[in-house]
Amino acid sequence: MWRVVVVIAGVICGGSLGQNIVAAQPAPSTEEQFYDLVFGEGVVDTTLTPNLAREKLVSILKSTIILIDVNCGLNEEQQFKLRIAGEIQIEHLLDQVDEKRRVFLAVKGDPVRVKHLLAEIRPLQDAWITNPFLKGSLFWKALRKALPESQAMKAEALFEQLLSNEWQETIETFVEIEGEALGLDDTHRSRLQAVLTKQTRPSNKLVPYRLGDLLSQVSRMPETTFTSVLEKKQWQALKTELDFVANQPPRIQGRVFRASHERPRGQMRPAAQFRGN
Repeated sequence: MWRVVVVIAGVICGGSLGQNIVAAQPAPSTEEQFYDLVFGEGVVDTTLTPNLAREKLVSILKSTIILIDVNCGLNEEQQFKLRIAGEIQIEHLLDQVDEKRRVFLAVKGDPVRVKHLLAEIRPLQDAWITNPFLKGSLFWKALRKALPESQAMKAEALFEQLLSNEWQETIETFVEIEGEALGLDDTHRSRLQAVLTKQTRPSNKLVPYRLGDLLSQVSRMPETTFTSVLEKKQWQALKTELDFVANQPPRIQGRVFRASHERPRGQMRPAAQFRGN
């Protein structure tokens, strides 16, 4: 079965990545492979069909409405309107996927047309890994119409705070991983966290993919941003990692980053040389 598979053949060694190989099977040619491409999450065990995708989106929708109800209060009519808007939004996304599926099956024998189609479905891939019911969505527009202004503003503030809290947790995860790998003391970890909090923007990606968004942002920061946080060799080691991760598909960037820091049993972390004494 076709999968996009990332193979990390080397490990971080001496502050730089070893031989890293991104291996991909030939272009997809079956309907199942098309769904892998749209809904896949890198190395997965089962194909996520449109029906399963719908179930996942409906679950997110239900959780979103419950969260708003608990914190802002919703009557039955408001809940109904939000549920309908969310379901319409879900169907719209899946209709777009089905439209591209039909095009894909019609052109799958033409490598050039398949290549162009793969570029066209990128927005669908991004939509799948993004929280679909945040500000700007059809769901959110329905919320603004269904709720009084004060209630809608309360819901908006709630989600902005949740997004901020989740982003802070993502930053803390990054600092914890790199703090150990680069041997940062508590002071430097606090400084790194402060820099990232100030100079990155919260991502609306779903939790499994949010770390990848942070990695992409950090990889584009100039070295001068970190002069008060990291030594030059530490920044160079980190930049090498981030440059590699930034070239991976968005849905597996966080996974690749974590995998590159896994410590073989009985061995010290490769970047332990940066620790003092």
